[in-house]
Amino acid sequence: MKARSSSSPSKVTGSRRDFNGGSETEYAVMIEDAGDNLSAHVPDLPGCTAVVATIDQVTTVITEAIKDHLESLRSHGEAVPPPTSRTSSVEVS
Repeated sequence: MKARSSSSPSKVTGSRRDFNGGSETEYAVMIEDAGDNLSAHVPDLPGCTAVVATIDQVTTVITEAIKDHLESLRSHGEAVPPPTSRTSSVEVS
């Protein structure tokens, strides 16, 4: 069995960059086959989801969903959670 990380830990360990509006932040996104569509969600941002028809649309649509979600949190005076989730793939034979 091999384990393969899809993003380096330094990018998703929740380093305390400016989560309230300055620098870029990288969140883990989970993509699932939902039959006729694909469903994407962000584990660190409960309720931040997107449903798209093709894999080509995932990045664009979930990026906009994340931006909108963070903007909503900020406008309501809520804390923006730092990214803490990690993803990996495991090959099983």
